[in-house]
Amino acid sequence: MRDHGLVSVLAALIVLSLASPAGGYTLLDRTTTFNVQAGLIGPGTFWVEDYEADTDMSFSLAGGLDYKLGPKISGGPTLAINNFSGYDDSSTMLEFGFLLKAWINSVGSNLLFRPGFGISYGRLGSIGGVDSSNYLVINGTIEMVMMRETGLNWLVMLGITGAPTGGNEDYEMTYGPGFILRGGVAF
Repeated sequence: MRDHGLVSVLAALIVLSLASPAGGYTLLDRTTTFNVQAGLIGPGTFWVEDYEADTDMSFSLAGGLDYKLGPKISGGPTLAINNFSGYDDSSTMLEFGFLLKAWINSVGSNLLFRPGFGISYGRLGSIGGVDSSNYLVINGTIEMVMMRETGLNWLVMLGITGAPTGGNEDYEMTYGPGFILRGGVAF
């Protein structure tokens, strides 16, 4: 059932990009941009006290706002929904944070690279008999944006994520590192 939801989100992104009325602007000239992404979060490891549990590859959805803080830097809020699954159980982490990005491009090129660093609060639902838990999440990302003169701008994001601290009333818990690969649009 999970796969149908991911396919629906990807289909919606494709329809949005084909039917987008947003045109006639340059992404580099905008002070505020938005992005929507869908993809995968790779296998990783959760630690509950001294117990280690491996996770399987799962889906990841995200979106964010980038506000230009200077000519080559932006920052803004992000929201991500990451599914963690393993050992025949799964749960969703809702992650809300802030991401800073540098803007690197060559004059005349339609490629924009945006390496970023983010800090988030994550809340994971109960999984494997362990009650829901909270985390301080650290993210390192790099986006490659293919800028277009009209319509939506395509992007691919590769990231690494982890939580050096977290848990609930009963257990100290951490996870990572995990790798994220998402594709989407910036507008």
